[in-house]
Amino acid sequence: MAKQPEMELGGAGSKCPPVTLDDLRASDKATITRKEVAAVLEVDPRTVSEAIESGAIPAISVGRLKKIPREKFLEMFG
Repeated sequence: MAKQPEMELGGAGSKCPPVTLDDLRASDKATITRKEVAAVLEVDPRTVSEAIESGAIPAISVGRLKKIPREKFLEMFG
């Protein structure tokens, strides 16, 4: 049986349903995106960016991208 390609969890512009905390708990991804966090918290991605900049949400920089460690996020919100 062929393995399905890994898709980004739901969110704006995704063919998947919106992301929930249960989705994040079930995921094996190491990091999540601002859009995924925004979907879970039901806020605008810009609000997530502000929370990252203020240190309220932990994130790591990968070039210009900000990635949120899934486990740390779940410890805080899940």
